[in-house]
Amino acid sequence: MNIPNTRRGNAVGMTVALLSVVAILVLLFVVLWGGENIPSEEPIEREFQTFESEEYGFSLEYPEGWDVATSSLDQTLEPRFVFYQPPVVGSGERPYDHFANDTYVGIYPEGIATEGLLGVHNPITADLPALDIAEGSVEYVLEDGTPFAWFLRFEESSELWGESGYVWGRAAISGLETVCMQNGEEVNMNACGLPMEDGAEIVRRGDVDSAEWETVQQIIESIRFGE
Repeated sequence: MNIPNTRRGNAVGMTVALLSVVAILVLLFVVLWGGENIPSEEPIEREFQTFESEEYGFSLEYPEGWDVATSSLDQTLEPRFVFYQPPVVGSGERPYDHFANDTYVGIYPEGIATEGLLGVHNPITADLPALDIAEGSVEYVLEDGTPFAWFLRFEESSELWGESGYVWGRAAISGLETVCMQNGEEVNMNACGLPMEDGAEIVRRGDVDSAEWETVQQIIESIRFGE
């Protein structure tokens, strides 16, 4: 029996269409489930430049394109060296203290008068072989455990630093939401006021750009103290 040409053409067309669908499904499978085997693009290499303070006996490396804000010791403001990624969004001005929701690293050789940042934190577990981290240095994390900030003091720093000197590094949190949790339940923020009620803690939610957080860590890891 001879199949009419029109029917034969339809059969061939359906076969081609079916093969095309199978090919697309295979491609989607490779992209979605086999992505780990696909070579990723090379990471962007950033150029770093050196900042050195002879007055306070330290140096560090920070990325080109970042800004530096400094202040001198006077009657109203302790010495501060802040390295930040513009544009400044969270604070609307240079992030001189550690409350600004921006990406920056602050060096405070004499410390600053503040009650500190309240929130969930853990001891720093990162390996920083060139820095002798002192007890009390902590890593701040979001509700899901993502780190976004470091507070560091050192066993040995510069002799030009005061006893309260420290370093602060933070990555901006997009979609930041700050809530008060008490015994596992979200409560009114008044419960997290000072003095904080028993079982209450401030929790932050949002997203952190992993590349920005990595840059913050690189800057801190580059810190060196003079003899």
